[in-house]
Amino acid sequence: MSIAVAEHGPDKQLLNCNVMAISVVEDIDRAIGPLKGKTSIVPITMEEMLHLMNQCAELDQTHPEDHTPVAPPNEEEMKNFTERLKEIKAIFTNKSEVLSGIVPGTKWCGTGDLAKDYHELGADSLTDTCCRNHDLCPVKIRAFSKKYGLTNKALYTKSHCRCDDIFSNCLKSHGTKSGEILGQIYFNFVKVQCLEDGKEGKYFRDSKGF
Repeated sequence: MSIAVAEHGPDKQLLNCNVMAISVVEDIDRAIGPLKGKTSIVPITMEEMLHLMNQCAELDQTHPEDHTPVAPPNEEEMKNFTERLKEIKAIFTNKSEVLSGIVPGTKWCGTGDLAKDYHELGADSLTDTCCRNHDLCPVKIRAFSKKYGLTNKALYTKSHCRCDDIFSNCLKSHGTKSGEILGQIYFNFVKVQCLEDGKEGKYFRDSKGF
């Protein structure tokens, strides 16, 4: 699940925001830290959370000075299109790399993340923003885990289909080469399933493609 710590002004304008993923409810106190007792915790629906996450991402883009400085792309991150495609494929197909595989130039794209906090993005910040929101999807089943009456036997997390749809649209909207590669790999090559809501509960839905 995910929690968002949001600061609003007198006119309810969003001033500051931080989104975090937690595994169990007991982690909430740890996540909000010094804000415990100084703020109220309000349960919201998944759609409300996704809307708030989108607002947080937009706010983050309007305040680039808040981003944690990152080093300029190194030689590995500047490899040509073909080499980057091979690397991204390896991240999703090599068992030896899948536990620590992060797409070059990003902090959030791949399995796990390297970001120290919500505001830290890699040199490829546009694509990384899409991955960050997807990583923080409030409804998901992590690799080799059971939840919602389902078992995810895959090497990677399976997120709610709404999160996957938003992820796909985000990658397409930025029009970056890395976003195109990642979208093709995630939705067309690996064909990662997502969690869909059905009449009898959630089920795994096949990828719609990119």
